[in-house]
Amino acid sequence: MTHQTVRGIRPAVLPSASFPPWVRPFLDLEFRDQGAKKCFEQVLSTVLPDPTTGDMTIRVTLESLNAFFDYTNPSHPWQVDCQLLPEDPFFFSMEGFDPLAPASKRAPLETRIRRLWSSFRGDSPMPDLGFALWERRFWILAAAVEKGFAAEEAEPNCDKDLIKTKRAIFRVLMGGRSARADRLRNMYQLQYLKWSLESASSSQRSPICPEMIIEPSVPWYPVENLPFVPKTTDWLAEVNALVDRQPWRANWVYRPFDHPYNTTYVPCNRKTRIFCPRGVDAAMANQIARAIIANPFLQPPELIPDWQDRYLTGAVPEDSTAATSTVGMRWR
Repeated sequence: MTHQTVRGIRPAVLPSASFPPWVRPFLDLEFRDQGAKKCFEQVLSTVLPDPTTGDMTIRVTLESLNAFFDYTNPSHPWQVDCQLLPEDPFFFSMEGFDPLAPASKRAPLETRIRRLWSSFRGDSPMPDLGFALWERRFWILAAAVEKGFAAEEAEPNCDKDLIKTKRAIFRVLMGGRSARADRLRNMYQLQYLKWSLESASSSQRSPICPEMIIEPSVPWYPVENLPFVPKTTDWLAEVNALVDRQPWRANWVYRPFDHPYNTTYVPCNRKTRIFCPRGVDAAMANQIARAIIANPFLQPPELIPDWQDRYLTGAVPEDSTAATSTVGMRWR
């Protein structure tokens, strides 16, 4: 697989024909806030799958295979990334909500949105939903892995029993991934995103707004699975290098100054806070603010003239994510 390195801002959103049919209604969504639409378009034109070919082969050890799908391990990249997500949402409130409390399907829409938000971050009784969102951004190509097993079997002195074990475990893991992906599609695409879309045309007062689509405290839902084709048998060892090249795979938590929310939405809105990973202190937040470069596709009337100075002087709403944390920051 050829990993695409992107520096700076990509051009405007791609033609609607470039996207799956379910995405197209969102392309004409009328946002309420300045900069929100261009932020959405920037994400769409950035978080795209790399081109792949049909002759790829992926190999894996039994230990690496089990480790990649062991999302309960605190050292798993998904777990580490989740610990760096901002503590609170940006476009609605979580005040008084307990993510571990049971919630009925007939609960108020605001309660269901909060439940989904928690689930996508792995904070609810269904943490595997958050892992499914990570899997969508690191999608192992099953056919390529099967080719790897076949290639191993063709080698002299191969351990056929080991290959048989790996193949059996892999197929069970793929069944689990498929089930998680179906649930994620139902809850993120058909509920969370759909409710955000419908809120644009609603005449009733609602805690739901179109800007929830660009909510930076939850990982983005790629319009397609983003293939991950490891070159070695140690899959997890290659995750960080890929995130270095494509920071959106980890929701920009290691390059927050490049997050489209920071580059395209923040410069247009006075009463907002910048996207910072959980655990940064005031000094680090200041460094992040200094590193933000406004999207050059924003027009002068859209920009607040002193937008960056406000963050450097502290003249913005307090950000609860700037509290002290034990999470180790690994800026890339």
